[in-house]
Amino acid sequence: MQPIRDLDQLNGIKQHLRETNKQQYLLFLFGIYTGLQMLDILFLTVGDIQGTHIEVREYGTGKLQRVIIHQELRKALDEYVSGRSDDERLFEKDADKELVQSLTSAADRVGLQGEVGAETLRKTWGYQLYRQAEADDQMPLLAAISSFYSHKSTLETIEYLQIVTQEDIDRAMTDFEL
Repeated sequence: MQPIRDLDQLNGIKQHLRETNKQQYLLFLFGIYTGLQMLDILFLTVGDIQGTHIEVREYGTGKLQRVIIHQELRKALDEYVSGRSDDERLFEKDADKELVQSLTSAADRVGLQGEVGAETLRKTWGYQLYRQAEADDQMPLLAAISSFYSHKSTLETIEYLQIVTQEDIDRAMTDFEL
């Protein structure tokens, strides 16, 4: 699974989900704005998202993650949880399975090639965070993303996010001279 690299496609998917399914739209925003694993997102309650940050103990690693709530996610959350109690779960337990179907449909609509799923969102968060950073900030940011993902090295993160594509290699080889 690849990250969503093209911002127009990403925004097209976002728009489609916003218009068709509020829960899937919210799951999508969680994935692209927090980088959290879907399993950790699915267990969040209304009370977990009340402040400026979300604190989650990762299911797989036991690591405590503290993630700021992006303004677009905050707005969608406020609308979604209005009138709900703090102990209520945000999502149904099978919401991730519906998300894959919704994502596949939305990806087809915007011409996104390849398989998409919950992991696409986590990869998109890291990829876009890295790509939107200034050149001088990319290496320290890559190390921070690698730590967030609990990767053993930044090389593992580069491979996971598929930062270097065949097109990048082809472009470099085309311009290469001795």
